[in-house]
Amino acid sequence: PSAGKTTFLKQLADQVAEFNDGVPVVFFSYEQSAAELRTKTLARLSRKENQLIRAGKIKGPDLDEAVKKYRDFGRRLTIIEADFHHNVGTIRLLAQRERRQTGKAPVIFVDYLQVVPVADPALTDKRAEVDFLVSELRRLARDTGASIIAISSMARSEYKRVQMSAFKESGGIEYGADVAAIMDVKDERAEG
Repeated sequence: PSAGKTTFLKQLADQVAEFNDGVPVVFFSYEQSAAELRTKTLARLSRKENQLIRAGKIKGPDLDEAVKKYRDFGRRLTIIEADFHHNVGTIRLLAQRERRQTGKAPVIFVDYLQVVPVADPALTDKRAEVDFLVSELRRLARDTGASIIAISSMARSEYKRVQMSAFKESGGIEYGADVAAIMDVKDERAEG
């Protein structure tokens, strides 16, 4: 928690949209609003604080330049404020639509895996649901050619021990993912 997973994922999505001309990027956010995510980008591009931008205290050339840059690549980036309707089937339909419209496989970002809804009543526990989601996202990637990057939370009991078995409620993530990485927060030094 609070390692910067969403901020990192959003920056990665921005850079895919910016540097891979024409590749559609779809960001499914199950927790933060599109406005909050855009503010993260404007803060990074302008090198100003999120809170100051949100409060309207940053104006002028620094912010204007950041807004202009974001507009240039932002049209290739769709942010979806996901809710209980946005299950893997919905993600699949949107990926197929992007592929049909652009002729290119999209890059899909999911923030975060444990809250993606699963409607299958046969899945009786959270571990089975997460394993199902990993399997379905792999199938989606295979069928559409899409690249999929998803955040997973970690089990509380594993916060101090950084290892692949720490992915919350899943054995399938470390086996089903092509790449699995863990963000580890180190204590800040006195000078920050």
